[in-house]
Amino acid sequence: MKTLKKLEYLLRDELLGWSRMNNENNRYKSLNQATGDASIYITSILQQHLSTEFPNWPSARWLDDAILTKVVQENDNRFLIWGVIIWGEGHTTNQWTDPFFFSLTLTADNNIDDYELLFSDADHQELNYETFRNYRGSWDQDFYATNEWSPAERNWLCVIKRYGK
Repeated sequence: MKTLKKLEYLLRDELLGWSRMNNENNRYKSLNQATGDASIYITSILQQHLSTEFPNWPSARWLDDAILTKVVQENDNRFLIWGVIIWGEGHTTNQWTDPFFFSLTLTADNNIDDYELLFSDADHQELNYETFRNYRGSWDQDFYATNEWSPAERNWLCVIKRYGK
């Protein structure tokens, strides 16, 4: 199992790689494909935070992956990522979805300065994966008031902030 710090830097590397070839993204079928393993690293980072910082998160729950729905690079040093985490419980194949928002800020020499990871809408019940698959906009374009998708519009259940890398 990779350490949290290793996962954070692997995610940074994927996002910097995406940034370098950002103008070529139309050749990819999805943001997950365009950003390499970023979705897996976000999921793994979240899993580590949930298991160590959120005692109410059931230990039988497991995270499968993330579906990235929007990725924005602000300036050269800040990445904003919206998406959906797919998770399950126990020894079943049943899966549910919850939204997430991730912002990552880098220093001038591309070290991680800080990040914020917001997960699960406290005011809306999780969606089973089948429902989400049929209504992909459920957690984003059909939810937010504007195309800017302000994370402040949600009451996030889990708020994770890391500073001073």
